[in-house]
Amino acid sequence: MKHFHATGRAMPKANENPNNGNTRTLAKIYTLLFCFMLFCLPDARPQSVEIRTAGAGRSKLYTITGKIKTKYANNILEGARIGIVGSNDHCFSDREGAFSLSTDVKDGALEISCRGFGDTLVSYIDASLPRGAQVVRLVRDLPEVQLLALGDTIPQDLWQQRFSVLNHGQGRTKVSLQEYRHAKVLVLDFWATWCKPCILSMDKWNGILKASPDRDVAVVGVNVGFYDRTAQFMKDHGWIMPCFYDESTRYLSRYFFAEDQVGGQVWIVDGKVSFIGFAKEAMRRLQELGLPIPGNMYGQSNDMTKTK
Repeated sequence: MKHFHATGRAMPKANENPNNGNTRTLAKIYTLLFCFMLFCLPDARPQSVEIRTAGAGRSKLYTITGKIKTKYANNILEGARIGIVGSNDHCFSDREGAFSLSTDVKDGALEISCRGFGDTLVSYIDASLPRGAQVVRLVRDLPEVQLLALGDTIPQDLWQQRFSVLNHGQGRTKVSLQEYRHAKVLVLDFWATWCKPCILSMDKWNGILKASPDRDVAVVGVNVGFYDRTAQFMKDHGWIMPCFYDESTRYLSRYFFAEDQVGGQVWIVDGKVSFIGFAKEAMRRLQELGLPIPGNMYGQSNDMTKTK
């Protein structure tokens, strides 16, 4: 005879485990899960691989390599950021200035930035920088200065600006322009190792200084490129005149030239800008100033080159 609760449900038999119903329910659930995994996951796994590949869009990665240096000092630049324009891919230059950037952008442009330097964009093709551009050179930011014109007075700040110098008479390594202020004419000759006209001009000035050391003209060379090569280059050419050669020479150049350039000369007479131009134009300026033309400097001879 079955016994019922007051609720009308049948009471379990004396030897029947009341949890058997729960066990059977769990077994059914596990069976369903097993069937789902057995029949659904084989289709899901290859699908998930395709989704990951297509979604990331990085089925093939390219590696772009190069090196970062400063433009004029030719110094290694560590910690510069190299990024792909329009992408989040980026890296930083190491202690040697080298970088290796992985990206899925085969053709594009690199944006290189570093605090204290101007940003630079460099295009690349087939994940390679153009030939001759594997070394990217950043230009140091310079303070704004007032461009001087003919007749302008040299500002006191410029007279006092210190420059690294080679061939100083007393072996000094730092000097200012005011040390040459006593000369009737102070000539600043801007040059670089790759500029043939500049080298010719410096060679001729050097000959004049050797032949006639006692004069009213002081000549200072101003190197504006690859400062690490300046000392050896001057030694190889036997130049004896003093020469400014560190990155501050660009600061000096900005006072007289609107853009970075080489080959120009600046003449300062009585504390004022008297001439800004190139070597061949200098002869005319010498005549205007009533000064003797340096012998054989511009294809002419003059007693100024004769030794006493």
